[in-house]
Amino acid sequence: MVHYSPLTVTSILTTIQTRATQASLIRLYIQSTLSPTTSSSQKGPTKTAQAFAEACQVFTGTLDTWLSELELAFVRGTADATASTPLSLLRQLDEKYGVMLDCMSSLLSYTSDPNDLLNALYSMINTIPQYRSELVRIFVAAASPMWGMLEDWLIRGMPIPRSLVDLDTVSDLERKLDPEFWVNRDQDVSWSDEDFWEAAFLLREERPVWIDDSVMNLVLEAGKARGLLRGLLGRDMEDSSNGWRSLAELVDGEEMEHFDLSEIVSEHLKPICQLTTFHLRRTLDEDCGLQEHLEAIDGLFYLKGFSTLQPWTEWLFSQVSTSPAYYAWADVR
Repeated sequence: MVHYSPLTVTSILTTIQTRATQASLIRLYIQSTLSPTTSSSQKGPTKTAQAFAEACQVFTGTLDTWLSELELAFVRGTADATASTPLSLLRQLDEKYGVMLDCMSSLLSYTSDPNDLLNALYSMINTIPQYRSELVRIFVAAASPMWGMLEDWLIRGMPIPRSLVDLDTVSDLERKLDPEFWVNRDQDVSWSDEDFWEAAFLLREERPVWIDDSVMNLVLEAGKARGLLRGLLGRDMEDSSNGWRSLAELVDGEEMEHFDLSEIVSEHLKPICQLTTFHLRRTLDEDCGLQEHLEAIDGLFYLKGFSTLQPWTEWLFSQVSTSPAYYAWADVR
């Protein structure tokens, strides 16, 4: 250090202090996020924040390993010439971890909101191509809880009362959607409301930018369709989870140079959503005879042809008169 001017020494120490502070803030975030909450009244971290903290832990572990190996090399006198002086050491630190330390430390300000955090990460993937591979790995880890919520919505569908699936129960309880998920259940809209289909489940204002808007609308409709199918069939569809892949599987083997996460996700989600919509349409047309019901109702209200009304009313009477609920009602009378 005696060969450096005071200004150079100050610059080196300031830069090292900045990097050390960034690493310290990341470690503090990991500790506070992954440690159990001590107060029962204190709201814990989100699932996305916890997943991001685990990704940060992997990153800091890699940094610590590199520093330990470098320190050991200095002690043994086998240090690489590229890190034999303060300036060369600082240059090597910046080349290997400088940009990632900047990225990771800047992301800490977004961790209170899952969508903001993932959107910021997605923006970095697109704007820092030289570190795209590392950023994609962190994104995949941080987005895994949200991806699981998306899978639950598309495979199990919108929450429906248990009584619609299990005829032996009268419970109207619905499973709760995760508050981190970007589909929101409006509790003021009940199943008996005429605008239930349009108003009961809506996209939040805070939504992921890494999923195209048109695809998000497909996802919303497909989840509602899947839930309606469960109610109509009284069970889950067979092989309903076939074709679903994790985010890690989707990005595995992709070329980072022309990497487009939004396109990859869209190509995976579109056929799943379209297949669910097709199943609902086929069930309504073939199994439920929706069109015939609509024509019969139309004939009843507008006094149309007897040939349309008679078969429907006979079928309706047959269904009602052979239902266990009919005999229970008759016994009460």
